Amino acid sequence: MRTNTVTARSTDPLFANATAADRTEKAGNTSRPVFISTIPVLIPTREAKPQGYALCGLRPTPVRVMTDRDVGALYLGLEKTPRDELIAVANLAKAYRDRNRESARKTDWKMAVRNYKLSLAFQRKLHESGRRREDNQAELELGRWLIANQENAGIDLGTKSPKKAASIYSGYALPQNSQRDPLSMLGRAIHRHLQFAIANLVLWRRMDGEPQLGLLCRQREEALYILALLRLPEPKGLAVCLYPRCKQVVFEQSRPDQDYCSPAHREADRVARWRMTPKGRRAMKRDSKRRKQRVDRARKSKNTRRSKKSKRATIPRVPPV
Repeated sequence: MRTNTVTARSTDPLFANATAADRTEKAGNTSRPVFISTIPVLIPTREAKPQGYALCGLRPTPVRVMTDRDVGALYLGLEKTPRDELIAVANLAKAYRDRNRESARKTDWKMAVRNYKLSLAFQRKLHESGRRREDNQAELELGRWLIANQENAGIDLGTKSPKKAASIYSGYALPQNSQRDPLSMLGRAIHRHLQFAIANLVLWRRMDGEPQLGLLCRQREEALYILALLRLPEPKGLAVCLYPRCKQVVFEQSRPDQDYCSPAHREADRVARWRMTPKGRRAMKRDSKRRKQRVDRARKSKNTRRSKKSKRATIPRVPPV
């Protein structure tokens, strides 16, 4: 599979409140919007020959540019719970990107939201396990305070339950308005994992000596969620391989309609789905019968050879006169 370099590209101006008048050139006053240039996503490396060095900290850090092949390796390095969370977010992002495709089904987004809610519920159970009674009381007090001050803060929790309000604040539940706004839900889901990110915008020096800006990600989970965030405005990004036996699971698409991480997994899943059809079942039954017949013929031929050999061995030899 072709390896692509992961870069941070944005076409939105940094000043979101800029008006049309700000983009026009006036006499004696020229105003132009500021854009973010293409920035590579860097990850630390222990290779003998790195692609460059990040000039941060007390000494330069050897780094290399993140590629689409690193996505599977970074995913396999996560624990089981972060893997499930990443799969839920990747499915949510893919369903959002595919919402305008003709081949996309209307139930894809609903199914992705349902799976994401189940993932949040499982994370909440892990969070609540082993908590003290004082922690539960503090959570209820926080929920009551949020409900009482949501109008002053300009937010709409969509609930009167203090426990659910605290869960929404902690990121273990979704507010009602975010469910009606897919982009708001995605932004909240990704921000939940990046609110304590330690990714740095650094100046790194390539091996050829040219300085360049780069986004340095030191943690596996952080790098994957940053990739999901950067790929969200584009037609392709992180996706989950539909082949059930895929070990890599999460991969970066090379085209918008790619549903499998490799052609081999695509063909294997196609054959597995064909075997579940009535025609496939009949074909498998015929193949099984033919294999059994071949095994029986081979066993019968082998027994026949053994029988002839044993008969020749039992015939007494007459000594020559």
